[in-house]
Amino acid sequence: MNALSTTTIIVLSANTLTAVLSAALLMLVLWQAPHQRANQMFAFCMLVLTVYSGINGFSRFIEFLNVDPHTVFYLTASFYGIFVGAMFFFAAEFAQTNTPTVRAMKIIGVVQAGVQGVALWSGNVMTNIRPTEAHNGDFRVDYTMVGLLITGT
Repeated sequence: MNALSTTTIIVLSANTLTAVLSAALLMLVLWQAPHQRANQMFAFCMLVLTVYSGINGFSRFIEFLNVDPHTVFYLTASFYGIFVGAMFFFAAEFAQTNTPTVRAMKIIGVVQAGVQGVALWSGNVMTNIRPTEAHNGDFRVDYTMVGLLITGT
């Protein structure tokens, strides 16, 4: 990878912008009312989004830096999953909704995230992570049957 591809420039720009904005929002809500539960949950969401954006931007250079792609992809997928789940918890808190249905969905979400995390980190979701032929920072993966089922949920 001698020069940055157009795709890499766009991905890095988007991830940098996302990381900066999410970090700013994190600090803003904690500065306004650090003891409010909804603000704490939103700040956690923004922290996870900031970390995800950083790892996702870094992933464009794993071939160049000779880093194990499995670890980077597993971290990216894990942080994205944590972000999605945390956003649901935040939305339920912000809407002040604590019905039995919401509680059941929270429990199911935590169990699902745990099962998916174990499946991901044990190598049962993605295999054969490899750079594309263009060597421009893009990667291809093969999904196992478990991986196809998990990505559908």
